[in-house]
Amino acid sequence: MLKDEIRNLIPKDAVNLFDDIVSGKILGASNHIKMIGNMIKSIALSEKNDEDCLDSIIKVTEYFKDTRGKSSYAIVSALNLMTNSIKNSKSNIKESIINSVD
Repeated sequence: MLKDEIRNLIPKDAVNLFDDIVSGKILGASNHIKMIGNMIKSIALSEKNDEDCLDSIIKVTEYFKDTRGKSSYAIVSALNLMTNSIKNSKSNIKESIINSVD
């Protein structure tokens, strides 16, 4: 997906995190992991539908794995840890993702 399509999946309260990563304003894999985690939690808290929530989270994490993950495998590993619980569970997706990120 294109950068703007991914950006549109992120709730307004967290879109600045996306912009800060993409623009290079904030650097460092550990900072980016925390920021992506906050974006994921924001999606989980704002999406009404579990399927839409899951779809948006997967698209956002795949985007960052494909972009930031190329320069730091720590990002790929962290995002895998954050999302493994929701890929295997079809119930309580929002609660699972928030717990995984925390």
